[in-house]
Amino acid sequence: MAYYYYGIRVFVLTAVSVVTSVIVDYICVSLMKRKYDWSDQSPVMDALLLALLMPASVPYSIMAISSAFMVVVGKYAFGGNKNLIFSPAAVAYAFCSFSWSNVIMRYPIPQPFGEVSLSSNVTDTLVQSFTYNFDNGAAGTFSMLDILWGKLAGPMGTSSVLIIVICAIALYFFGDLSQTVLFTGVAANVLLFVLFPENASGWQAVCYSLVTGSYMFVLVFMANDHRILPKHEFSRFLYALIIAVMAFVFRRYTTIQNGAVFSLIIANIFSGEFDRLSEGLLKLLDKTNKALADKHREYKRRREERTFAKAEEAPSPANEEVPTV
Repeated sequence: MAYYYYGIRVFVLTAVSVVTSVIVDYICVSLMKRKYDWSDQSPVMDALLLALLMPASVPYSIMAISSAFMVVVGKYAFGGNKNLIFSPAAVAYAFCSFSWSNVIMRYPIPQPFGEVSLSSNVTDTLVQSFTYNFDNGAAGTFSMLDILWGKLAGPMGTSSVLIIVICAIALYFFGDLSQTVLFTGVAANVLLFVLFPENASGWQAVCYSLVTGSYMFVLVFMANDHRILPKHEFSRFLYALIIAVMAFVFRRYTTIQNGAVFSLIIANIFSGEFDRLSEGLLKLLDKTNKALADKHREYKRRREERTFAKAEEAPSPANEEVPTV
C-alpha cells in the first residue's frame, strides 16, 4: 500500500535501510571476531520495520544513519540477538524522533498512484499525521474504506489496518504470534479508548483506537519479536497490558504521535521482571499445591486409621451371646 500512495521512493528507502543494516551488522560481527551467520534474517527484518515506521519523505541520509544506529546501539550494544533488551527498530525510531523531530513527524499526503520525489530532500507539501490531527480534534471526516486501506497521513507501513490484520491472522495460524499479547493488547487498548473517550465515542472510538498511533503495527510486528518476548503467558499478559496503557498515556498527555513505539520500549524494560514474577508465582503455586497434597494425604491416612480402629472395636458376630428360649 505504501507504494500505491507514495511511489518508487518507498522501495529506495527500504533498500537503503536494508543494505545499511546488513553491512553494519557484518562489520559489527567481524569486529567481535565471530563468524557471520548469513542465515540470520534479523538485520533485514529490523531494517524493514524501521523503514515502515518512517515517513515516505525522510531523507536517505537519515534513513541510513538510523539503520546504522539500530544495529550498533539497538542490537550489538547489548550483545546481539540472544541478549536483546529492547526492540532495535524501536530504539532507532526513538533516536530519530528526538534528533530530527521536524523531519520524522511530517508526512506527505497519501494519494492513489502517488509519486513522492526521489530527491533526498523532499520539497512536496508535508502535513501532520492523522493521529496528531485526531488527538487535537482536527481529524476531519474519513470514509471507512480510507481507514481500512490506510489513506491517512502517517508512517509508510503503519496506516493500512486491513493489511496488518491479514498479516496478524497469518502469523497467528503459523504460530509466530502470541495470542496472549495480541488479544490482551487489542482488548486493553479498545477498552481505554471506550472508557475514556476524547474526540470520538462508541464504535468510532473503537475504530480509531486500532488505526491511529501505529498501535497495531507495533503490537503485531514488534511486540511479538521472539527475541524480546517474555517467556510465560502471565508475563505476556502484563507485557501487553503495559504497552496498551502506556500508549494511551502518551497519546492523551503528550504530543508524541507514535506513542506505541515508546510504550514498547518501556514494556521491554520490565519484560525480565515480568518473567521473574511469573516464575515466583509458579513456585508459590507449586508449594501451595504440594502443601495441599500433603494435607490431603495426611487427612486420608487419619481417616483410614479411624475406620480401622472402629472396625476393631466393633463386636464380632461369633462372640455374641445366643439368647435362650
